Amino acid sequence: MAHRCLTLFTVIVISCIYEAGGVVEVQKLPGWSPWSGWTSCSVTCGYGDSFRQAHWLDKDGQRVNETAREHMGCYIPKSCPVNGNWTVWSGWYWCSSVCGPGRQERYRYCVNPKPANGGLPCSGLANESRACEVQPCPTIPPSFRLSDCADEDFMCDSGLQCVPAAQRCDRTLHCHDGSDEVKCRYVRNQGKKSL
Repeated sequence: MAHRCLTLFTVIVISCIYEAGGVVEVQKLPGWSPWSGWTSCSVTCGYGDSFRQAHWLDKDGQRVNETAREHMGCYIPKSCPVNGNWTVWSGWYWCSSVCGPGRQERYRYCVNPKPANGGLPCSGLANESRACEVQPCPTIPPSFRLSDCADEDFMCDSGLQCVPAAQRCDRTLHCHDGSDEVKCRYVRNQGKKSL
């Protein structure tokens, strides 16, 4: 853009002539400069913002601190990347053992939202575990003899102890490994061996 300034008569009036693409624009100073071109969209996908600005020019054609700005919405028709985010942690699941030391777990899921359009996956673990103990396991009675087990008795999972069949699923632990209360009808989570 070329410009030239003129002085007219004995009163000092400064005008700048701007030539752009064959259009001649005369501007009196002090005053606003012509608008700049619109900036590129502020985003690379979806909705964003674009602006143009003008500056206040003093009588010598120099910029001062005043700036005018116009904004315009813009849209880039492209799906934006969506980074994955975790859900909150679930509660702790039942202990893996009905007695004695065991483990329990909790989970979270990368669906809040799911990663999409090249967005980043969730970072960190999807599950955590910790030690747990529901209650101490009973001990094998000192007087117990494996040879005393009858066919109708319940054999504990360890194969080291049996208990009378009537004591199976009576909500009281009799086996030293707690297996007499596993897979009972009242157990809510068969896979977790929970009372």
